[in-house]
Amino acid sequence: MCIHVLNSDKINLNLGKIPPSILKSVIFNNNSKNLFLGPGIGLDFSVVKIDKKYLITSSDPVTGIEKNIGIYVVNLCANDIAVSGNSPNFFQSIILLPTNSDTTLLESIVNDINYATSKLGIEITGGHTEVTNIVDQALVIGTAFSAVDKFVSNKNIREGDMILMTKTAGIEGTLIIENMFDTSNNTSKSYKKQLMSNLSIIKEATEAFNTGYVNGMHDPTEGGILGGIYEMSEACNIGFKLYLNKIPVSIKTKNICKKYDIDPLKLISSGSLLIAVNPLGVKIICDKLSKSGISTNCVGEFSGKKRIIIHKNNDCEELNYEPIDELWKISSNEL
Repeated sequence: MCIHVLNSDKINLNLGKIPPSILKSVIFNNNSKNLFLGPGIGLDFSVVKIDKKYLITSSDPVTGIEKNIGIYVVNLCANDIAVSGNSPNFFQSIILLPTNSDTTLLESIVNDINYATSKLGIEITGGHTEVTNIVDQALVIGTAFSAVDKFVSNKNIREGDMILMTKTAGIEGTLIIENMFDTSNNTSKSYKKQLMSNLSIIKEATEAFNTGYVNGMHDPTEGGILGGIYEMSEACNIGFKLYLNKIPVSIKTKNICKKYDIDPLKLISSGSLLIAVNPLGVKIICDKLSKSGISTNCVGEFSGKKRIIIHKNNDCEELNYEPIDELWKISSNEL
């Protein structure tokens, strides 16, 4: 992990998510006792109990993306609610535009937000929009929330739970890289439909949860599949064994990652769902999702205290730090 300590009080921060050690000491050291489920590593949402209902809420920014940013932000926030086992109901956004922006940019972002929320059955509750000289490209921050009767979190993961993964690794990263280097017009309805179908995990998350065998779920964003499973392990304080040869990667993702010399297993992977499952429910969930056209693979299990990666040649490696997302190599011009 690339953290440079300048002195006992100050640490330089690199691009990407803040490392877990710093989050624990700076962000998560002031949890309110009024929260039913507060913030934590590997937890995509927080929970407030109101009467007999649970208010599930989560916020996410979209950075480093220009095209279809409104679709990305809605899906990312909606996915964070979905891993509770529930569909998101409401959404609001903060849109920050750079100096010299015009209404064309604003309309494009708003239209994409309206498109995505409409497709997912989510109501927009409001938000805030302004032009500021603080940003040099559009920045959109979203919040999704829902009032539910029950939910699951990664704190419920148990020793011996199997790790299921839907779809393939690096879905969101592949879409982002395609967009970064594509000069064609990617705002067509067909492209938006592709984004929606690839990025959303609402269907598989709710269907899996309703089987009664799910003990935890996670939307693997920055750090990809490896980062996502690492965070789930942090949340439940249980180690894992992860079999790399069982993790599916699409041909398109393999080709893109080979071209830019990046690891697909550390590439932002929204669109895939990680599920911690009671062993008795593995076949039930795989069969159920298969009937919905969603591929599912068993890629490992939660057990012990160590985080073990088993390579294709059966060599073992201990993962003792959260992976940094490979997308930052491209966006920071390191390639």
